[in-house]
Parts: sequence; structure tokens; C-alpha cells
Amino acid sequence: MGKLIVKEIECASDKEKKAIDDFILSIDTNGEFINSLHYLAYHPKGRFTDKSIYVVDEGSGGIRGVFVAAEDPDNSKTIISHPGTTFAGIIVNRRLSIKSLEEIINIIMEYYEKRYDTVIVKLRPEFFSIQPYGGISYFLLKRGYQYHMSGLSNVIDISGVQNEEDIFALYDSTKRNQVRKALKEKQFILNDKNEIRRDVWANMNNVLEEKHNAHSTHTFEEMTELMDRVPNHIS
Repeated sequence: MGKLIVKEIECASDKEKKAIDDFILSIDTNGEFINSLHYLAYHPKGRFTDKSIYVVDEGSGGIRGVFVAAEDPDNSKTIISHPGTTFAGIIVNRRLSIKSLEEIINIIMEYYEKRYDTVIVKLRPEFFSIQPYGGISYFLLKRGYQYHMSGLSNVIDISGVQNEEDIFALYDSTKRNQVRKALKEKQFILNDKNEIRRDVWANMNNVLEEKHNAHSTHTFEEMTELMDRVPNHIS
């Protein structure tokens, strides 16, 4: 690996941004579609002050790391990866040597530490990994970073779902009977089409508001736009 340089994504050409997204979405990296520039572009222009960077090998021109980030809307001295998505973190090739990984992480963090009082890194949850990868956490802790928060998650593995009975097997017995009853009474139907119904979305928000004093993160319009942007990832 040759000399590494940092570049601002905001100044990248369309061709360079395409290469960055290809890197993020590569099977060899720890990136996810919600980290891609194409996905993040659904946010209205001006909502965030973007300060994303990418690390390039000056000799070969190859991308070695990406950090999609923006300033905290409430504090311009805090940088977050990324306030407009669930997580982003440092995106690297998982085949890097330990030495190269540490070098890239240090370059990225030094860039932000010189410019901001606080750097918040929202790491990718381990349940996305077929083989857990703790290198990034290790080197951030080594650098002096601390865990600030953790969240509960409820992940259902649907890779083995082939038919309706497989879907029912995901429910506990009580909920399974309730769903069967609702289907029998034709209160709703199972639908595997890649679409969202406006009335269902509205009903969901009514329930969230009445029972939990909450609302969905995205509006119906935002969700349909996101599905159009990344149809292979949201269904």
C-alpha cells in the first residue's frame, strides 16, 4: 500500500462518487446500502452539512477507506457518521492486513479530530456480519474512543422462508393463532409484492401515536422514494 491521502467526497466527480459507492457496496467491504451516496442523497439538500471523506492510495488511485459523515445539526463542533442514517462507521476492505487497517483508521480519525471537538462513530451492528469483524472497534478503543451507547435489536432471519407456513413458524403460538384468524376473516392478506400501501402506513402511524406516542422515522413518500432508489434492498 502506497502513500494514503484524504479527499472530500463533496468535491468528488460523478465518476469518483460511482467508484466510492462501488467500494461501499462491494462484498469485500463492511459497507451497507444505507451508507451509499446514492441512498443518502434522498435527504433534502441542505438538511445536513456533509463532511464525508474517502482515503485513496496516491500511487494506484484505489480507494482504501470511506467515512460518510455530517455535522451534528445541533452542534457544528460534533461530527457524526452519519446523522441521516442508522449507522455508517468506517468502511474498509475486510481483507486488509491488521497493520493497514490501523493505518487507515488513524488517518481518518486524525482528519476529524483536528477539525471537531467530538467525533461520534455509529458502528455497523455485528448481526450484519456472517463472520464477526472486530478490528475497527479494537483500534478505536486503542485510540482512546469509548462506547457511548448500545441499542436493542430484534432481527428475524428470513433466509429460510419459502412459503406461508414458514412465515407462521416465525410467530409464537399465541400470535400465530391471531394471524390465522385475521387471515380467515380476510382482515388482511399476506403480500410479497415490493410495495407499500398508503392506508396501511397511515394505520401503522395511528397505532404508534395512540399506543406509544411515537411515529415512523420516514413518511410514506420518503419510503416509496427509498424503495425506488434501492429496490433490491428494501422490500
